[in-house]
Amino acid sequence: ASSEAVTPLACDVVARGKLPTLPEASSLALSRRDPHVLWSLNDSGTPTVVALSPSGELLGRVRIAGANVNDWEDVSVGPCGDESCLYIADTGNGGGTQRNDVVVYRVREPLPGDRETAPADVFDAAYPDGEDHESDAVFVMNGQLFLITKGHPAVLFAFPRDLTAGTMQTL
Repeated sequence: ASSEAVTPLACDVVARGKLPTLPEASSLALSRRDPHVLWSLNDSGTPTVVALSPSGELLGRVRIAGANVNDWEDVSVGPCGDESCLYIADTGNGGGTQRNDVVVYRVREPLPGDRETAPADVFDAAYPDGEDHESDAVFVMNGQLFLITKGHPAVLFAFPRDLTAGTMQTL
């Protein structure tokens, strides 16, 4: 065992002056295409994901075509067909109020050096019965997209298994 103090990644990156890329980092997801790439994003600003190395080095910034940012909270990596995709959750409260609708953008997982993705698939969804929630996490399991709300108790919502871009669907 080493006697060196362990510095958390974020502290180390700030100390080396590399964090301005992510002043409001809201997520971290391991690439399925390259285990040496982590994806992150800011919860506001431009619709961009940031590729980082495991040591925190900036590998690239990729604009998500066709996406807007209200309050991005999570990026998740998962399968979509035979491809690897990024699922970007615009599910935050964006100003202190809960929302009854959410947006998830799906794009084929880019390479860190890409400038922009192809246009995102946009999945709009609403909570059932007009409920309002705040959510900070999405994930894909067995080909289905899920969302977890904040609060006590946290609630797990499933997106329809047959996601249809461009239409409002109920969770």
